[in-house]
Amino acid sequence: MRYLIALIAAICVIACFSSTSAGPTTDSTAFQGSLTDASNNPVSDGTKDLILSIWTDSIGGTMLHSEVAVVTTSKGLFSTCLGCGSSTFPELFTGQTLFLQTQLAGQAPMVPRTRLRSVPYSMSAASVYSEATSGSVRSRGIITNKPVAANPKGQILLDQDVDGDGVADFSAETDVDNDSASFRLNGLPPGTPYIGNFAVTASGGGAHQELSARGAGANIGVVFNLATPDSAMSALEFDDNNDGHPNTTLKGIARGGNGTYAVSWDLQGDDDPESEISQTVTPTTAGVAIKHKGTGADKNRTISSTTYPDSAVQVISSDEDGDGNPEAAVRFQEYTPAGLVTGIVRQDMVVDPDDDGDADNSIEQIVTPTTSSVAIKSKGTGADKNRIISTTFPDSAVQTLSSDGNDGSSATHHITIDNAVKVAAESMDLDVNGDGTPDNSVESMITPTTSSLAIKTKGTGADANKVVIVGGHTDVAGATHFLQIDDDGDGTAEFKLNALVTKDYVDSRISVDPDDDGVADVSTETVVNADSATFRLNGLPPGIPVTSTIAMTSTPTGVHMEVGAATCDGTNWTNASDKNSKENFEQVNGAELLEKIGTLPITQWNYKQDDENVKHIGPTAQDFQAVFGLGRDDKHISTIDPAGVALAAIQALEKDKEMLSSKVEAIRIENTNLRSQLDDLKKAVNQLLAHSKLDVKVKSCQK
Repeated sequence: MRYLIALIAAICVIACFSSTSAGPTTDSTAFQGSLTDASNNPVSDGTKDLILSIWTDSIGGTMLHSEVAVVTTSKGLFSTCLGCGSSTFPELFTGQTLFLQTQLAGQAPMVPRTRLRSVPYSMSAASVYSEATSGSVRSRGIITNKPVAANPKGQILLDQDVDGDGVADFSAETDVDNDSASFRLNGLPPGTPYIGNFAVTASGGGAHQELSARGAGANIGVVFNLATPDSAMSALEFDDNNDGHPNTTLKGIARGGNGTYAVSWDLQGDDDPESEISQTVTPTTAGVAIKHKGTGADKNRTISSTTYPDSAVQVISSDEDGDGNPEAAVRFQEYTPAGLVTGIVRQDMVVDPDDDGDADNSIEQIVTPTTSSVAIKSKGTGADKNRIISTTFPDSAVQTLSSDGNDGSSATHHITIDNAVKVAAESMDLDVNGDGTPDNSVESMITPTTSSLAIKTKGTGADANKVVIVGGHTDVAGATHFLQIDDDGDGTAEFKLNALVTKDYVDSRISVDPDDDGVADVSTETVVNADSATFRLNGLPPGIPVTSTIAMTSTPTGVHMEVGAATCDGTNWTNASDKNSKENFEQVNGAELLEKIGTLPITQWNYKQDDENVKHIGPTAQDFQAVFGLGRDDKHISTIDPAGVALAAIQALEKDKEMLSSKVEAIRIENTNLRSQLDDLKKAVNQLLAHSKLDVKVKSCQK
């Protein structure tokens, strides 16, 4: 059935507003009409799929937009929304003539297309532009009140070009977007060197204001204000030559209950103020800093004072050459840590006449309710440095003495006695060649339950790289001893010995690493406890990819021994016989081995170290080597070689047995055939006798 559609209301512009959380606003168009059949009767009530599209011409043209609207008809009437849900729909209306095509799903488009009139085009009035000229004076105004793709923010711009040079002499501009707004005023009167600027910006993060004015010369003044939810700042700057380096600056900052105020004068414009005063106030502190730069060689003098709820600090310093390293400084500090009633006093005095950043002389004094300490440092000539640091506590005392020689050598002696934890410690270091690593050192410590000692010595001359470390430690559990030798001084010991002795076991380990690769080439480990004893020897000769291991363990239940891959449990010996560990395989002649076995002397004997009643049967290694040529030498016989000879000989005997069996079978078959022939002869003879009537008895001849 063919349907007709009639527009019963002009297409009008509507706005689908939604809450902030639902998303941005989308412009669209309301569309209402009536559906009738070919007889002009309203179609039946129900839902219909209506295809709506916008074209550039009444016939043909280019389709710019298409959508499917599901409408519900009542007596043929329907109402829907055109462009709802499309963010680009309003951008279609840019001044050109457009046409609306309607089509029911499954049917041909309805003709003719409907021309869209002026109401939809009102959506493009998102901005207003106005410009007027009078002679050389040009005035312009631009208002943008709705964000679109071509203009992402709202804007108002007013400017005037008085002298007609194409550059605005006065302007006012506002910008508004989703999260900020700004306002700017600029003034440059024609024919004058004066410039004035005023700018204000506000956003969710704060507000910013800036005023600047430039006079007839190069001087420029700036007022700068900034406010955020948690801070505020105000700054005044004056730059008398507009070189980017303000000569006078006043700045105030307030943030989170803290305030800072500073005034500085930089007359030379080198960003290094000749004089400055700064004040800082917080809910718990207050501070003042004064700096003054003199003239000529008389440079910086600084005094700073700061007070806190529980402390006060004052620093006086003098930097004669202004390089940032004070040649002399004094620091006073008084503070009361939490939990203490009486404060702590500290005083530091430093003198650095050669201005190398390393104090030549210094004194540090600290006094607390329970301790006192003094540290004195005196630098002599060259690199000669000597120090004494002493500190006393109610239950302990610490002292360090050190001396550095002109050649870089140094010596240090450190003693600590702590009666609270019952510990006494002492260390002595001597660096003879001045490389920063002690050539000789001794460290010892004693506690109520432990004692330890470590001695390290480095050789000299040809033995300069040799390092030997010897140490020991004892406690209630046992005692430990260690020895290390680093022959070339590379940090990897070529020899190590470690021993541990307790009431329950003894553990001793030795390792040797001659090629210095960090992996022991030979090592031993011995462990003995109440119910077992174990010894292990590992050998990995350098350059040989074969590891030799011997391990023996003895327990009440038996003995276990490992030699390489062979093992023995005290009763059975098991050889290593992995095919992957063998090479140069050759076939053997079992018959020859069988003949050689016949020549091998086999006797009964006993080992000389055994009782003569302990008998054994077998060949000697000399005879076995002479007959078979097997084994490493003629003093030993591998258990696997006699077994191999025996197996090969057995295989040869098996072959002989099979051959003899074949011969016996052939003789048996031949005998059977002869018996059959004899039986046939007997029958023939009997028949002959019967015919000749001879009573001859033929005796059987049996084999």
